[in-house]
Amino acid sequence: MFANCSGLEEVNLSGLDISLCTNMASMFKECKKLKSVDLTPLNTSNVTNMSSIFTLCESLESVNVKGLNTSNVTLMNNLFDRCYSLRSVDISCLRLTSIMPMISHQYSAIAIAFRRLCSARAIRRISSK
Repeated sequence: MFANCSGLEEVNLSGLDISLCTNMASMFKECKKLKSVDLTPLNTSNVTNMSSIFTLCESLESVNVKGLNTSNVTLMNNLFDRCYSLRSVDISCLRLTSIMPMISHQYSAIAIAFRRLCSARAIRRISSK
């Protein structure tokens, strides 16, 4: 949807109806100037793929995912891959029960979603409600 919008600095998602969407993969991939995103207005109840949503969003500092419905998500790999400027994200509300059976015993859900993320200072623990 917004992938490769290298000049995108901000986005207002209120009013965007994605209630029938099942695939959010790479939604903001390579939006290199994007600084913050609030995903809370989105109805993600049917989404199964959230892979690489923010991959290479190198200026991304904050993401609001509170209340995001991830109960049907089966793919969430590289969610914040190479988001080097990310300072904080509260992921305690994310339900990852659908992806747990598909993750190799060598990797945790958090490791898969946050692969190559270097500077996040405040990441809250994932809750498997």
